[in-house]
Amino acid sequence: MSTPDQKNSPAQDNLNNVKSLTEVGGVFVLSSLPLLRDISSLKTLKQVGDSFMVQYLDQLTDQTLASFSSLRSVGGDLSLISLPNLVSLNGLSLLTGVQRVFIYDNQQLTNYTGLKNVIPTLPGANWQVSNNKYDPTYQDMIAGKYVAP
Repeated sequence: MSTPDQKNSPAQDNLNNVKSLTEVGGVFVLSSLPLLRDISSLKTLKQVGDSFMVQYLDQLTDQTLASFSSLRSVGGDLSLISLPNLVSLNGLSLLTGVQRVFIYDNQQLTNYTGLKNVIPTLPGANWQVSNNKYDPTYQDMIAGKYVAP
């Protein structure tokens, strides 16, 4: 009995089956999907009621998280972990508040400008950023040092 070639399965490399998603009432998780490349169908997502986690997506082609350019509200944590192609958070520029920020292990990430509207509402202890190409401190973000020097 043969099995389908997963490398050629559209369901494995994109999320086109969730077009028009505007709200997630609970936790939003995209994690450990080794073939996922295209998340552009999520561009209508505006609100997440609890935590927002995007992590361990080695093939993701969205380098700025532009697929989340409509996201305005996250009720819990924002976690961006091990996204090797991520260079900028500019796609999150409409986001105005989260409870905590966890950004780890993004080897190309140098631009945090997309989170500048989150910083005024975030306690410094809730900013946890490390092992990225650029790791601004909370004070760096307050001072407007969003981009690696």
